[in-house]
Amino acid sequence: VNIQSVAGIGKSLVIEQIAQELDCNFVKINPSNMAEPGELMGYPQREYYICRDDECKWITQDLIEGFSKAGWTITEETRMSYAIPAWLKEFNTEKPNILLIDDWTRSSNVIIQSLYEIIYRQEYLSWKLPPNSHILLTSNPDSGDYVVTSIDEAASSRMVTFNVKFDAEVWSRYADSIGMNDRVINFMLLYHHELMTRKQGYSKVNARNYT
Repeated sequence: VNIQSVAGIGKSLVIEQIAQELDCNFVKINPSNMAEPGELMGYPQREYYICRDDECKWITQDLIEGFSKAGWTITEETRMSYAIPAWLKEFNTEKPNILLIDDWTRSSNVIIQSLYEIIYRQEYLSWKLPPNSHILLTSNPDSGDYVVTSIDEAASSRMVTFNVKFDAEVWSRYADSIGMNDRVINFMLLYHHELMTRKQGYSKVNARNYT
């Protein structure tokens, strides 16, 4: 599911609130801050095949010494795998997980290509998300007003995108609940069309600016 809207409408916050209401473990990553795919997918590491009696398994190099002392035989068979990324260690196996991939289209094309494997399959080579994990995305529209990477039809057809719009009445109820001054609330209700529309010579205001 991809939640798409203009900036400042509260996309990420809404998803976090839903996770709290449903008592889900909430993990948020922002791939636009990642410089290389390894930060997202995990860095490559060499694994070694070890055996003892009738049992065999793969281990990483840092575990070799301990297993050798325990009587395991280190074979000559090796392979390349990927370490579990740091963000995945925050997942909870005892209750549902919500993974929010925030502002995902603001990432570089290399990062976005890596994201597809997680979005489509919930796994990447040597690791996978725990059962009952749900992925949600947020994005800004590819309208020319935002620096985003265009997503082709092959990618967009694999997700459901909801285009979310600002609602002054909903915002006014929220503003009233946090004790905002009535004059500020009434001004928004009267002039939200003018406030939220870009006019020549004036900057457009979004809900986050105004709040």
